[in-house]
Amino acid sequence: MNKKGAIEFSVNFIIILIIATITFIFGIYIFTQIFAGGQEFTGQVSQEVQQKISDILISGREPVIIPNIVMSVKPGKVATFAVGVKNDPKLCSFDTYRLLVKYDTAVNSKGEEVNVDPAQMATWHFPVSEYKIEKNQREVIGVPIRAGSGATDGWTYVFNLGIFCGTGNQMYSGLEKIYVNIR
Repeated sequence: MNKKGAIEFSVNFIIILIIATITFIFGIYIFTQIFAGGQEFTGQVSQEVQQKISDILISGREPVIIPNIVMSVKPGKVATFAVGVKNDPKLCSFDTYRLLVKYDTAVNSKGEEVNVDPAQMATWHFPVSEYKIEKNQREVIGVPIRAGSGATDGWTYVFNLGIFCGTGNQMYSGLEKIYVNIR
């Protein structure tokens, strides 16, 4: 009896050890899949795009340039809109600029405007960002928008982008619209 009990104990211990090892390996796999698939919520713009926008700002008269106002993105991913801002002292006597992003509306795949909870949409973007741009200088700013919870495939989400001069409510350029298509 003692020998049989010892064998049962050894077999049970080995089975528990195998199950624990498999569970541990599966846990590591899930952990790496979750964190490897994540995307930072930053407004980084590539050097190439920064250079192209900077060249346009040098040669053009426009104080603000958004070369790509429509971006397609998968749910959970980030669309970064590049915004070029030139500090023109004739238009703004300050060197501080504020970018205000606000959800505007959503359109479904049939082209119909749909109601979406604005509080939910506020989690998709940073509402206000402040930048310092010296006089006669230019800056390319990345405006990230993450297609967060509630992103529906085939819908287009519209955001207003306002650029303000200084800390007050003086708009530096007209209200811009950017569009995020969910695919």
